[in-house]
Amino acid sequence: MFIDGPFYVVIRAFWDSAHQGILILTEFNGFTTLLIPSNSGKFEYLYLMKSGKKIVSISAFYHGNYSEMKQRLEIKVKFLGEEPFRLLTEVKKKYQFYNT
Repeated sequence: MFIDGPFYVVIRAFWDSAHQGILILTEFNGFTTLLIPSNSGKFEYLYLMKSGKKIVSISAFYHGNYSEMKQRLEIKVKFLGEEPFRLLTEVKKKYQFYNT
């Protein structure tokens, strides 16, 4: 995923560059962040929100350019706050991902 231009985000799967989507930043209500602990420290996740739902997830763990993307998003999208870490919620998300 990368921010390509002042008003949109290009989403591309790292295993398949032929399939990509473009999201218009002005369509989002804002973004939230969440710090997730791991054995090697904490990693920040950023969620682009639309109508109260998490539409896009950006992770400092998976994206080498996370800081740059976050800085660019902060200019165009409202920061809605930091979410508290809840272990049970994160386990449920992982379980749902692996069972889809």
